[in-house]
Amino acid sequence: MMILILTLSVALNALLIWYTSKIVSKLIYVQENTETILSINKTFEEHLGEVNQMEMYFGDQTLVKLLEHSKFVVEQIGIYEEIFEEIERDEVEEENQ
Repeated sequence: MMILILTLSVALNALLIWYTSKIVSKLIYVQENTETILSINKTFEEHLGEVNQMEMYFGDQTLVKLLEHSKFVVEQIGIYEEIFEEIERDEVEEENQ
């Protein structure tokens, strides 16, 4: 009976270790892609600022609305960037303790 319980315990622990490693690898993948998206967003934000300073589009309502929508998207992604940075700060603080 004790051998059966020990065998089940070892099997369950092995399964949990495997599952945990899968989850961690997925989280690392998400983190790397998030960093890429944030980098792309930063470049887009700079380009948007340059276009916003140009006088060529003044009066064209389609472009004005497109720029407003683009600014909104940049702001929304910026919110997620702040959350991501806060999570990273918390992780660093936990590691330093």
